[in-house]
Order: sequence, then C-alpha cells, then structure tokens
Amino acid sequence: MKVNEVNSYAQTQGEQKPEGIKQELDRDAFLQILVAQLRNQDPLNPVDGENFISQMAQLSSLEQLTTLNERVTELGAMQGEIRALGLLNKNVTVEKPTGELIQGRVQSVNMGPEPKLLINNEYFPLGTLREVFSGGDSDE
Repeated sequence: MKVNEVNSYAQTQGEQKPEGIKQELDRDAFLQILVAQLRNQDPLNPVDGENFISQMAQLSSLEQLTTLNERVTELGAMQGEIRALGLLNKNVTVEKPTGELIQGRVQSVNMGPEPKLLINNEYFPLGTLREVFSGGDSDE
C-alpha cells in the first residue's frame, strides 16, 4: 500500500467520528498518561521533579474545573426549577410544537431535568413559555 493511499484512508476515517470518542482530555485520560509516563521512565534518567509537580498542578486544576462545571450545571437546573415554581397560579402563554399559542393559568409544576408547566390540563416544557401576564392570582 502506498503512502498516499494510507493518508487517503486516514482522512476518510477521520471524517467519520464514532460516537463515544472524546475530543477532550478528561481526568481519567490525564491520569492514565501520567501513570504511563512514570512506569515507562528511564530509571537512570527519572522525570524532573519540577515537571512532575507541574503535571500534578495541571491535574488539580482539571479536577477543580470539572467540579466547577458540575456545580454550575446543577445551579442552572435549580434556577429553572425556581423559575417554574414562581409561575404557579400565573397566567401565561406557551407555544405548542405546531406553533399554536396557548394561554392559561399554571396549575402545577412537574419538577425534573426540565420542569414542565401544567396549563389547561396539559404539560408544557418551561422552554415553551412565551409570555407571563398580570391577573394570574385571581380565581377564574
């Protein structure tokens, strides 16, 4: 097989990215690389102490950023839940997938990854909310 054929094959395979392959270096991959480096180092020429400390600091930073990202995601979910709860008994307009606008009072909130609003005995995702208007606290 010629080099050009190999390059051509590699390019076509590179275009097809199987699902599950990560594009980012996560914590586990970083640790695997670090352990492999330590196992395969030359005993007569070990890894420089400063280099090792630098890599450990990078690992620590990676873990802190991962934790921060998880917390920000959780915070965003909680904000959605709080927003949905604040709409109880309010008059709102939501949009159906067909584009039809529905008006009604929020009767209930179904909590979950994406809160849903019960309006006219039908659940709508919070993201379909188009308008909140006054007069929602009165009995209809």
